[in-house]
Amino acid sequence: MNLVELLLIRLKNRVKIQFVKTSKIFKLLAKKGSFFAFFMIILFKIIISISMSLFLYKTFYYETHKVYWTSFIFLGLYFNAIVYGMVSYKRTYFPIDISILKSSPLEDRNIYLFVLIEEYVWHCLNSIEFYLSSFLFLLFINLHHLLFFTYIFILGLSSSFFIFVFFNILYGNYKISLIKNPIGIFRFILYGINSVLFFEFGVILTKFIYVPTMLYKKILFPNNKLSLSDNTLKILENSLINDWLNPIKEYFFYLFNSTIDISKEFYNFISLRYLIFLIFGIILFFMIKIFSPKYNKNIFIKSVEINKKDFLFIYVLTLKKVNSVFNNKNFLVEKELNIIKNSRWLVSPSFYSKIIANYDFYFMTGVIITNFKYINSIGYIISLILLFNVLLIFNQVTELRRDHLFIYTLSSEKRNINLVKLSGNSIDIVYKSKLNLMRLNLLVPSIITFFISLYLTIEKINFMNYNFYLCIITSIFTLVYMIWFAPISVLYIEPMFSRFDYKNTEELIDKRIEENIYEKILKIPRLILFTPVLLILYFNVFFNYLDKIKNFFPFIFLIYFVIISVTFNYFFNYIKEKGIKKVDGENIYV
Repeated sequence: MNLVELLLIRLKNRVKIQFVKTSKIFKLLAKKGSFFAFFMIILFKIIISISMSLFLYKTFYYETHKVYWTSFIFLGLYFNAIVYGMVSYKRTYFPIDISILKSSPLEDRNIYLFVLIEEYVWHCLNSIEFYLSSFLFLLFINLHHLLFFTYIFILGLSSSFFIFVFFNILYGNYKISLIKNPIGIFRFILYGINSVLFFEFGVILTKFIYVPTMLYKKILFPNNKLSLSDNTLKILENSLINDWLNPIKEYFFYLFNSTIDISKEFYNFISLRYLIFLIFGIILFFMIKIFSPKYNKNIFIKSVEINKKDFLFIYVLTLKKVNSVFNNKNFLVEKELNIIKNSRWLVSPSFYSKIIANYDFYFMTGVIITNFKYINSIGYIISLILLFNVLLIFNQVTELRRDHLFIYTLSSEKRNINLVKLSGNSIDIVYKSKLNLMRLNLLVPSIITFFISLYLTIEKINFMNYNFYLCIITSIFTLVYMIWFAPISVLYIEPMFSRFDYKNTEELIDKRIEENIYEKILKIPRLILFTPVLLILYFNVFFNYLDKIKNFFPFIFLIYFVIISVTFNYFFNYIKEKGIKKVDGENIYV
């Protein structure tokens, strides 16, 4: 068997495992199979790609901007390659079936190159809408220069693969160093710097949106009534150009002027492209030769014993003490905490963003704090603080589940479920242990969220005012309620979609399409919870129709949130119970 045949077999196997859990729920999918589902998704993406390419070409393309469109597409290809090269390091540095690959006569660097090609092809299949749109758009703008089009597309695709490999090597070695070295203060400082950057990005983005919003309100909605005269629209256009667009254009012109000049040179001189391509290829060759993973060492890294000075050890020890207080030293939660401690290679790289708060948390904090500067109504202030608490906790549980599937999925309990059944217990006790584990992991983010809410309250409300204490009490109530409810909202579906036909738990992480479907399902309750509230608050900026009830709006929001969440909890419990019965009655073979 040659390597091409082996690659095709491995890709087929990856397609098969994408819909294993979903096919157990949907009979049509079970009948047609994973290949049918995968083909239908690819077909849908192709239709979207063709439509999008035609729309962009007919609507926005001008011949004079050809160089900029081409440069933009190349930048898109490169950015896509950078991101995926980084996020796919687990698959390339810790392949699921490394023991099989190591039994081949190939050297480590050749195995690594093979896994890289497989990962890149798989990525292209899953992102076919992006690559096909780029291909078609380049084709449309170069219809009269097909040879040149073929050349630049091959150049773009091959150079994006080089960039994918380059960043996979850099990021993979960086993550290996994080896993090998104890988690300490230096990594916390890096986490703090990144957090500040995300916070500042939230501040900048909010200020960016605030200016046009206020211009629209001031000019189009004087006295809270819509005015659409020709003169009004002309004033609005001039104001947007002078007060908003021109400063932005000047800033970006200054920032990207040199970049645009380089892109012109890159586009115009073929010899320069050859030179860059050659130099990059040589660098990449030596990087693969020198820095490709040593798989025997990586296997050892997975089982390395944790240092007692490591912050992960201290964190797990602290949670065990909290578990003994709140969960009466629940042995199943203790087991889950030991899994976290022993899965250092999975937990260590993003340790602080999971135990303290992820970077989205700081971005949203920047957005909320900036918005607070423009709000004076007590009712809106309290409402925004409550919304802030709910959004941040929801965001944290989503990240915890996504990044720690090896802990939070019921499927990860394959070896223990039969033991639970033999003990005469239902699998429900295992499910509840995962809920309690996630609640323990929410304690630190909840405390941080509370102190941010306290800061915002002190900043805006006089502590002699009863509203100050009302805001504090409602914040505490909201956070306590969210610690109970938020884990249910992301784990209720696990028993129903559990599967136990995998070889090792790492396979659970390798279901990109199926996980995307689950995440969309999990978003539905949050959309129903938040979308009406956010829309009401946004449109109130223009119409002020809530002014008469603004002091009661926090109570309305709280009542709405509790009613909707309790209703959803009833639905979640129904789905969960149905899934538990399914697992209790299922024969599981280890």
